[in-house]
Amino acid sequence: MENIYTAARYYVSGLLVMILITFCWGLGDDAYTTNYTSKVWYEMPYGALQHYFLWVLPYWWLLILIGAGIFTKIAFVFKIISKKYFKN
Repeated sequence: MENIYTAARYYVSGLLVMILITFCWGLGDDAYTTNYTSKVWYEMPYGALQHYFLWVLPYWWLLILIGAGIFTKIAFVFKIISKKYFKN
């Protein structure tokens, strides 16, 4: 049962990392710079979130899920290796 909670924790961490990466990649997109930027500083975060939810997320959701799954597998491999070779 502990492995299920550990896997869920690793998967959620991977999702958060992938969401952050895709958000940063989305800010460099041409659609963001032409359609969602503003001259007013306090409207910029709203435009960035609007661009992310309306443009980036519908196209990159599969990349986010696959990346989080790969992150989970890598984390488990590191956990197994650390238990095997670095026993405390």
